[in-house]
Amino acid sequence: MRDRFRRLRVLVLVAGVAPLAALAEVQVVTSGPVELRFTFPGARGRAESITLDRFLLNGQPVTAANQLQVRQLAAGVNEVTAQSTAAGDWEFDLADQSSYYGFGERYDRLNHAHSIVLNGSRDASDAKGLSTYQPVPFYMSLSGYGLWVDTFSETSFDSM
Repeated sequence: MRDRFRRLRVLVLVAGVAPLAALAEVQVVTSGPVELRFTFPGARGRAESITLDRFLLNGQPVTAANQLQVRQLAAGVNEVTAQSTAAGDWEFDLADQSSYYGFGERYDRLNHAHSIVLNGSRDASDAKGLSTYQPVPFYMSLSGYGLWVDTFSETSFDSM
């Protein structure tokens, strides 16, 4: 995921078959590069997990000056934020080999796994192809989580 703005704000939503109070466990790993591990009960009854890591601002690792903060908003909903003094290119990785659905109105495919989605508005009068005029920076994974990037900026999601 890449985006250009002063404040990174990402919502990670998890779903599962367990009661809401037991949905997600978040572990912030600060020894070495910062990473966030989310563990939650999967649809198949076993524990699933995702890791958000390689947080970069303008190509540089996230440091104490723009340290990540994680806050639970509700059962299964976690907010990840970081600050910067100026607008910049934020980037982070999330490894998941499952299927992704979402990103607003799209004309090319439903499953966006193994593709690059440019989440910006384009109004074309002819064939739409990869463009859209109703982008939404949100997707759901069949692993049991969703990811929302809170931004008005153009954003790219690369699941290649």
